Amino acid sequence: MDPKPSHLQEKRKQGTNSFPCTMYKADWYHYPEPQYFEVKPHWHDAFEIIHFGKGTFQVSVNLQQFEVKEETFFFLEGGEIHSILSHNCYEEQAILFERSILSMTGLGTAQKDLLDPLTSGQLSIPLCIKNGDPGFQEVRNIFRDMQMVFEANGQMELDQYLLYHSPFQLHVTADLLRLVASLAENNILVMKENRQEEPRIEALKKVIVYIRENYASHIYIRELADIMNMNEQYFCRLFKKTLGKTPVEYMNEIRIRQAVRLLETSSLSVVDIANDCGFGTVGHIISVFRKNTGFTPLAYRKMHLEAG
Repeated sequence: MDPKPSHLQEKRKQGTNSFPCTMYKADWYHYPEPQYFEVKPHWHDAFEIIHFGKGTFQVSVNLQQFEVKEETFFFLEGGEIHSILSHNCYEEQAILFERSILSMTGLGTAQKDLLDPLTSGQLSIPLCIKNGDPGFQEVRNIFRDMQMVFEANGQMELDQYLLYHSPFQLHVTADLLRLVASLAENNILVMKENRQEEPRIEALKKVIVYIRENYASHIYIRELADIMNMNEQYFCRLFKKTLGKTPVEYMNEIRIRQAVRLLETSSLSVVDIANDCGFGTVGHIISVFRKNTGFTPLAYRKMHLEAG
């Protein structure tokens, strides 16, 4: 099995221990001051159903780029690197759930013919369906039922709606089963070979693991390109197309995050932090840190301490 990238993999638990299912919601009109909506490139093991209700979205899934301008559902399987960006008047909801929710007993041939193949990856859902596609209206109705349960009965923790009470967990589980039934009735489920994994994405995950494990050392672009058996120029184009930043920008982002953690939690000098995070020199960390945060490292530490 290919190693999974620890930096891009979403660390948070989806839902609760007893019910690994949750909902996220982004609404332009919810914020006191309008702000753009960005989900940076990441992946997770959970299934994800994303509903783009209103607005224009730039969506990236693995090597594919989409501009979403109409109501659309995206269905993401575990391990797909994806990102979202929208600048105004957006409405978006996402429901994430672990495969175990669909692993039930006593459902007869439905378990054998639909649920098991879906959770094992033999069956797949097309990446997206749009308003007007077969089954869209029923998918929308079922999704709205789940959304209403989360909003009316869920407990908001950070940006997740969590369901702690059994009746409401059962409502959502039943809706997920209805959703699978609807997709099957409308012949939307497809065999896995019709939605094959992109080999370059799996190789790119190895690159991300390598960067994550070696960010404290000097990393040459040639090293990263060799992992994917590509020349440096093509590798850099593929990397930026997929992650939205160059390899150097990505490495610096990881190093800055580690530097921020050390500035907030340790008394190490900037010289030591520069060495520990792979910057090499104080001048380099100051330059990159200021570019990414707007502060020098010492100014950031001072601001953090004053904020308590």
